[in-house]
Amino acid sequence: MQTVESLSCNIELPDDWDDRQRSLVQVVDNNQNRRRYPRQTCRANAAMRPRKTLPPIRRNETWSRILLQNISRCGVGFLHSEQLYPEEEAIIVFPNGSQRILRVMRCRRLGPKCFEVGGEFTATQGEGTTATTSISLTKPGRQKSAQTIE
Repeated sequence: MQTVESLSCNIELPDDWDDRQRSLVQVVDNNQNRRRYPRQTCRANAAMRPRKTLPPIRRNETWSRILLQNISRCGVGFLHSEQLYPEEEAIIVFPNGSQRILRVMRCRRLGPKCFEVGGEFTATQGEGTTATTSISLTKPGRQKSAQTIE
């Protein structure tokens, strides 16, 4: 069993990252017509593993660490070290141990190893997920074990 902190995280934040974060007090959502639920800022580590990819793309199906940026009832935004493409799917394990399947909707390059990814949830664990890996999520002073994805 692995912890999120032990997972590989190859994200290289842009030089102006600290300035960007200080300027973001609240997520501004200019696309009110498309979104059904408001986004909330969420800064935390999570685990992600590719689930379904496009035919010409070969992905290593191992867990990696991602940096959560914002979350809503229907989706999440995060930073990842690899470019993901629309319609790819991944399994995400959140800090509270919950697992969701995510369909990538967009990906924007912020740097050589920093991609801002946004996606919609398609299912929860148990609704079509297949994997044999378990992962535990730890916070300083306490440990939570995530459910095993089967």
